[in-house]
Amino acid sequence: MSELPGKENPAFAGELPLKEIKSDLSGDVADSQVTLYEVNSDPSPNHRQSGLTNGDLAHGEALDDDLEPKPKPFNPLDHNVIVRFIMAVQTAVSETYTEHKVTIWRFIGIILLVAFLVYFGFAIDHEFGSEASYRLLICTILGLALLMLVLLQSYLKPLTGRINKFITDPSYKKIRFIIRWALYFVSTAATVALIIWLVALDNPDNLLSLAGLAGFILICFLTSCSPAQVNWHPVFWGFSLQFYFACLILKTDAGFDAFKWLGDRVTEFLAYSDAGAAFVFSDYAKIVPLDGSKPIEFLGVYSIHFFAFKLMPVVTFFSTVIAICYYLGVMQAIINVIGRFLSFCLGTTAAESINAAGNIFVAMTESPLMIGPFIPTMTRSELHAVMTGGFATIAGSVLGAYIGFGVPANHLLSASVMSAPAALAISKLTYPEIDIPSDNSAGFDRIEKTKEGNVIEAACNGAIMSAKIIACIIVNIIAFLSLLAFLNATLVWFGERVGKDDFTFEKRSEVIATYALCGFSNCGSMGIMLGALSAMAPRRRPTMAKLVLRAMLAGNVACFFTACIAGLFYEPSD
Repeated sequence: MSELPGKENPAFAGELPLKEIKSDLSGDVADSQVTLYEVNSDPSPNHRQSGLTNGDLAHGEALDDDLEPKPKPFNPLDHNVIVRFIMAVQTAVSETYTEHKVTIWRFIGIILLVAFLVYFGFAIDHEFGSEASYRLLICTILGLALLMLVLLQSYLKPLTGRINKFITDPSYKKIRFIIRWALYFVSTAATVALIIWLVALDNPDNLLSLAGLAGFILICFLTSCSPAQVNWHPVFWGFSLQFYFACLILKTDAGFDAFKWLGDRVTEFLAYSDAGAAFVFSDYAKIVPLDGSKPIEFLGVYSIHFFAFKLMPVVTFFSTVIAICYYLGVMQAIINVIGRFLSFCLGTTAAESINAAGNIFVAMTESPLMIGPFIPTMTRSELHAVMTGGFATIAGSVLGAYIGFGVPANHLLSASVMSAPAALAISKLTYPEIDIPSDNSAGFDRIEKTKEGNVIEAACNGAIMSAKIIACIIVNIIAFLSLLAFLNATLVWFGERVGKDDFTFEKRSEVIATYALCGFSNCGSMGIMLGALSAMAPRRRPTMAKLVLRAMLAGNVACFFTACIAGLFYEPSD
């Protein structure tokens, strides 16, 4: 039994009479007893005004809203005519705005849209053909398309309702069966034709990679947590999308340039976090030699500590941007549009589909931020898919670091894009859906705009939320890498006892290894993943801890699968 300090102190006990309360606690301190003390005196005037009792204060049940200062009594008639006139105008404007708020903002939106289109016309007329002009054109087209989808959503609901009825109504089961198998046949025939045309005729030796693909699929099925419940639809289309991405990126210049352009723009956007990092962690250093020679100046000093001072600010910046997008309703529109499309194609839920798409361009710590509201209610299969997608791909910043190490950029970009659908397919093969998903056909619309008062509050909340995520990431990576270093040193010691030599790679094996290693599927990343996801859903931490090892292995398999695809399309000139 523990007692509150000061109970035996006469000075303390003499001021206010105390009443001893014994309460049994449960949870983490079950079967223990603690002695609490409640002040028996009447509540103070401040507490009485806020509606709190001493019992509330003693047990920490005071609400922040109850502690807000109360407004002063105010009577407009006590002031002069000018003040009363100003207040009457303010009241009239406020009531008019409240009554016609939607109309006013629609009018403002139309004015801004017209102003932007006028600017767009002048900009294109001034210069067209440069990268910046193409960027403006593409972003304008995408923005207008998204705006049209949002505005026409109410008119499209009858059409989407009929599509959903066709997908779910048992009376259409036979038609759906015929269409599904027809698409399977067409996709398989197209895949076989492309393999014969692009691979078998030119490099028949590369067909050996098909044996690797079949072997990995068989291993994943045999080690699946529930082979009987595997849904082969997302598995088939996940691998098919990976194959078509490979054809598009590795065999066409336009496809490669398009994905490279997107990747460069994402990397460029995330690089704006350097401004805040440079200010906080210092971007400048000057060393004065002892011999009196000219001082040596350094720029970008903070980036020397790449992980802590370069990558972690990206998490803060991205979290802030996502919070703003949720406040403005942008993320809801993206999830609604892209999530429905990917869900229709792959048969997966909105959250895991959006996460898989995001993993192409952002890291395992940023991509889950886009689906943060879904994470606490995700099924085990969905959590496994989110983890696997993060382990199987790399981020734009790390992509740049790998390129700096001399790894070919085209292979890295191809691997990152191709591994995203492969990760979703492998995840659904190794850990199929064994729970009842909470994200049904209505789940795309269930995320409402956040309740912040304005954009500034939304940005502040997003930045604050990232603090916990960063803390969890850092402590987990320190712990996991320290353990990994110990285990690695132990294995090296045992290897040296038998004279184990290092491995070497041929040119083709080096390219394949680039694809196999292009991911975060390692023991250290397990700590990063657990830290990031558990910070967003603390109650799901036990479930995540059970899934993270299997997800890491599945991420490795997804990378190996991508490596086999790379080996299939490999050409000696690459």
